[in-house]
Amino acid sequence: MKENVYAPDWRTPERLHYTLHLADLLAAWLPEQVDGSISTVPCSFKPWIQGPADVRAVVENLASTVAYLAAVHEDTGREIHLGLEPEPDCYLETTAETISFFKNVLFTSGATELARLLKCYRSDAEALIRRHLGVCFDTCHAALQYEDLVESLRAYQAEGIRISKIQLSAALAAKSDPESWKALSKFVEPVYLHQVKGRAQSGATFSWFDLPKALEELPKYPDIEELRVHFHVPLFANLAAPLESTASALTPDFFHELRSGGASHVEIETYTFDVLPPEIHPGDVVESISREYAWVLAQLK
Repeated sequence: MKENVYAPDWRTPERLHYTLHLADLLAAWLPEQVDGSISTVPCSFKPWIQGPADVRAVVENLASTVAYLAAVHEDTGREIHLGLEPEPDCYLETTAETISFFKNVLFTSGATELARLLKCYRSDAEALIRRHLGVCFDTCHAALQYEDLVESLRAYQAEGIRISKIQLSAALAAKSDPESWKALSKFVEPVYLHQVKGRAQSGATFSWFDLPKALEELPKYPDIEELRVHFHVPLFANLAAPLESTASALTPDFFHELRSGGASHVEIETYTFDVLPPEIHPGDVVESISREYAWVLAQLK
């Protein structure tokens, strides 16, 4: 799949129609008094957005989705919200980019488009966007950007942007040195895109679309001290040196923030069991999922 995992993106009617079908299914499945969340790609893979026309297509399709979710809510009483999931090297990858998109695009031209569709006041359209469109906050993706998870959550909340869902997940981390590069090479595989972020002592950041290219070029950048790799590892994984996990970013402060009720849905999002190297594969998938639940529930206490 690699970058094609983001296709069809939010420029296309295929993504719109697929999402509306999901909403119909979810509306039928939801118990009474329970809201529903759908996570989705953060608009598009960043290189695919070539100009204002692409952004306009994204906004029009998202506005149409909000209009549909508002109608579902009115017809069935089921409140469903869509969560754009910021992700490395996508159109929305950082908290700052995502907040800017909501404030300067969705709450402006997006609200204007939704008001046109529903023939309502723009202020009412903005309120519907805030109810039915938010952020799916993936802790692996935020950690890859070297963001403080608690600060990121609070930034969204301060802007009145809904946290549709929180996905608990962890990325690979390591120092940037030959020993680490050799260890990371075992995670090269042909299915998923494993974006790499590097940070130098100066604070400068570096980015690669996929792990093989990063491993090829890293010797040219001796100033990079730390690497983070978009490869979801089990939350409970106790990796052997020199490898580490960003599960350490899931601090007591983070779980305190999570318990405060900022999001109604929390999801464990490790999906890489089929491509984990044998030396760190936890074995039986059912047992692994059980261990992740136990790890999360222990933190939530």
